[in-house]
Amino acid sequence: MRQKRSLTGTKFEKEICETLGWSHVSKSPRISWQGKGRTNLDKLSNHFKNGTDMFVSLSKSNFDKYDAIDDDGNKIEIKKYLYTQCLDWTLYSEPLVKIASKKSIEIVTNLLGDGDEELGKSNYNKLINKIFNKNKEVLLDNIISSNSGIRFKDEYVSKDDLEFRMIIIKNSWRGYDRATIQFRIISDKKENVKKKKEQKTFFSWLIGLFK
Repeated sequence: MRQKRSLTGTKFEKEICETLGWSHVSKSPRISWQGKGRTNLDKLSNHFKNGTDMFVSLSKSNFDKYDAIDDDGNKIEIKKYLYTQCLDWTLYSEPLVKIASKKSIEIVTNLLGDGDEELGKSNYNKLINKIFNKNKEVLLDNIISSNSGIRFKDEYVSKDDLEFRMIIIKNSWRGYDRATIQFRIISDKKENVKKKKEQKTFFSWLIGLFK
């Protein structure tokens, strides 16, 4: 069952596309990893047992991340924020093998902890940090290059006016580390936001003088 947040986001994407005459085509990264195993957690376990490094499969992975295609063929990500809300680092993508359910905890506990949840968590966090260091550049470069920019509630911002980073969030859900790609408005754009806010404040004050 899809989360309510996801359904709400999809509805917003469709509304933006209908308003602007864009095609609603939603794509999310699907990262395939090298190694033996049916699932990514199986591969993680096998690399752990064999002491080998886990790398992204460039030929099998899909790095596309966008929600719309405009009339010129530009691929555009859509975020349900005002762009002024993204002056600081904001979540963009979570491309590594992540723990986000009780079921995945059970799997990691069995595969990496021999039934011990704390041991499984410790080994998982060590592996995620190792995988992050080995793959962060290829993941970051490929994912952020898959679209032209972000359309917010109130404005479109070109990728040239955004900056991105990939970091590990320590002790995320239930204590499991999580690798995330984040974005924010770069300094020149921030200055424009600041000026707009100052202008709005000035005009509100000026109008108040005549009330």
